[in-house]
Amino acid sequence: MLSAVLMTCVAFAAIGALTTDTADVAALAFGPRDVGGAVSSPIPEAQPRDSTTVDDVSQGPAPDFTLVDLDGNQISLGDFAGQPVVINFWATWCPPCQDEMPLLAGAYEREGGQVVFLAISINEPERAVRRFVENKDIPFVVLLDEGGKVASEYQVKSTPVTYFVNRDGQVVMRYLGQIPTHRLEDGLNRIR
Repeated sequence: MLSAVLMTCVAFAAIGALTTDTADVAALAFGPRDVGGAVSSPIPEAQPRDSTTVDDVSQGPAPDFTLVDLDGNQISLGDFAGQPVVINFWATWCPPCQDEMPLLAGAYEREGGQVVFLAISINEPERAVRRFVENKDIPFVVLLDEGGKVASEYQVKSTPVTYFVNRDGQVVMRYLGQIPTHRLEDGLNRIR
């Protein structure tokens, strides 16, 4: 029994050494939780910070969807027909998602309204998302996919995932994991 407890402590210490925050360790061990006590769905899982994949080939038409934003407005992908769109699937408890938000916000500001940015929070309480958005000063539209239906349609298995949709409504690139600057610029160049 003592050896099992010791092994558990060593495992938590190893996890703690790989993360920068005790909340990260708790999320890895017990699944994500909202500070207010509401339990978020642990699926999809966060991509490890160093795990990335890019799909360079056309993925076909982007599935249309309608979700609610933080102001209660219904927003559809079809509302942006003829415009380039970046769709980012994320979660507040996901460290790579948190790390890439300033990069996405900067790109949104640089694009000056020429590219639509939609951040889709998956399976999280509205108050947790609102708190995150307000604390991080996210400037683009944030949508709530409370049932995970849209994430499922887009085959999102872990977060973050970023899709680039051109003016014709075609997915031209999908990036799995925390997107670096050069990949974000590559995706934007493909849809402008």
